[in-house]
Amino acid sequence: MCEKKWVRVTLTRLSRQLEAQGYRVTDKTTARLLRDMGFSLKANRRRQMESRCAERDEQFRYIALQKRNSLSGG
Repeated sequence: MCEKKWVRVTLTRLSRQLEAQGYRVTDKTTARLLRDMGFSLKANRRRQMESRCAERDEQFRYIALQKRNSLSGG
């Protein structure tokens, strides 16, 4: 198992949760404190994708075509 610690909450949400508990911190302060404690932010893979994949769009068009053909054929 990896010794790296991960946080799956956004800095904004984490800062708001801390504020709800009575701590006043900014997103930057939260990021610095997490980094100092050895934590890293981990985003879902879907959020990390910057551009749309042309092959993915083509796959969905193919699936939609297959669905139409199937429905029209009964």
